[in-house]
Amino acid sequence: DPRDRSHHLSDAQTAAHARTLRRLSGLVALAAGLVFSACLLNAFVWDDEQFIVKNAFLASPRFLLKLLTENVVAGAGLVSNLYRPLQSLTHFLDVQLWGYRAWGHHLTTVLLHVAASVAVFRLFARLFAPWPAALAALLFSLHPLQSEAVAYACGRGDTLAILFLCLGLLAFRSRRGLSLVCAALSVASKEHGVLFPALLFLYDRALGRPAPFRRHLPFWLLSAGYVAARLTVLNFQDTLNFYGQPNPLTEHVLVRAYTYLTTLSKGLLLWVWPVDLHHERSWLVFTSLAIPQVWLSLLLVATLLWLSLRLGARNRPAAIGLWWFVIATLPTSNLIVLINAVFYDHWFILPGLGLAMAAGQALERAFARGGQVRRAAVVLGVGAVLV
Repeated sequence: DPRDRSHHLSDAQTAAHARTLRRLSGLVALAAGLVFSACLLNAFVWDDEQFIVKNAFLASPRFLLKLLTENVVAGAGLVSNLYRPLQSLTHFLDVQLWGYRAWGHHLTTVLLHVAASVAVFRLFARLFAPWPAALAALLFSLHPLQSEAVAYACGRGDTLAILFLCLGLLAFRSRRGLSLVCAALSVASKEHGVLFPALLFLYDRALGRPAPFRRHLPFWLLSAGYVAARLTVLNFQDTLNFYGQPNPLTEHVLVRAYTYLTTLSKGLLLWVWPVDLHHERSWLVFTSLAIPQVWLSLLLVATLLWLSLRLGARNRPAAIGLWWFVIATLPTSNLIVLINAVFYDHWFILPGLGLAMAAGQALERAFARGGQVRRAAVVLGVGAVLV
C-alpha cells in the first residue's frame, strides 16, 4: 500500500525495509512455533470431544453440507447456538489428513497461531517501525493467555478469526474485495468476527487518512446480513438467550452491565499480570453499582477512555488500542446476547490486540527518542517477551 509508513522511502530503502519485515516475520513465526510446540504432546481435551472426536459429520465428504449449515456440534448429536463453519471445515480437513491422531490436529492449530502471529506483526508494521512492531506482536502472540486458544484443537476459532481479521485489515486499502472475503471468513471462524467493520473503522483511523464511509459500507452490510441469518435460518437454539429461563441476568439489563464491568477489569489484569489462568472461570453476578468491584471497574473503564482522549492525534494508535480493548469485548458482554457464561479467559484474546497496539505505540516513541530511553525499552520489551 503506497499510503503506509514506508511511502517516503527511496527504492533502496524500500528494499531494505522489505527485507527487514521478512526477517522479523520469520522471527515472530519461529518464536510462536517454538513456544507452542509443546501443545503437540496434548491429547484431545475440553470441547475437542464434541467438536472432533464424536462429530460424525467429519468422517466423510457426504456430510459436508450438514457440517457447513448446522451448529458446530450437531454431528455429535447435540444442539448449540454456535455456528462456525470455517472452523468446522478445518476439523474436517484434519480428520481426512490425520485421522484421529491428536498431534496432527494440534499441529494445525499451532501452525494457524504462527500464521496469525505473523499477520499481527504485519498489521503493526503499518503503524510502527519494524522492531517496535515485532516486539508488540510477540507480546501479543506469546502471552500466556494465548494458551487458552492454542492448547486444545477446537480452540482455534479465536486464532482463525484473528488471522482473517488481520488479513482483511491489511488488504482493505488496496484490495477491498479480498478484504471483504477475509471479513466473511473471520465471522465464519467465530462469532465475534461480526465486529470486523467496527475494528476496521478503528484501524483505518489509527493509520490516518481514513477512507470515506462508502468504502466501509459493504462490511457493515455483511455483518448485518450475518446477524439477520443468525436470528432466522441459522438460529439453532435461542440465539439471544442461552439460559431459556428467567434469572437475574435475563431479567435486569443493569445487572448485566454491572457484571460486565467487573469482567473488563479482570480481563485487563490478566494481560498485565497473567497468573491463575482458567479456561472456564466461575464469576459472580453483581447486582448493584455500590459494590466495590463494580464502581472500581467503572472508574477503570472511564480512566481508559479519558486516557484515550488525552493521547490524541500524536499517539493515535495507542488511543485507538484502548477503544479496541473495550469494543472487542462487546460480543461476550451479555448486554444484548445472553451467552453460555459470564466470563471465560479466552474472551480477552481479541481485546488484547488493542492493548498490544498501545504497547507498540509506547515502544515506537521510546525507540524514536534513542539513547537511554531506547535501551530501557529494548530491555523491558525483550524481557517481557522472554518471561
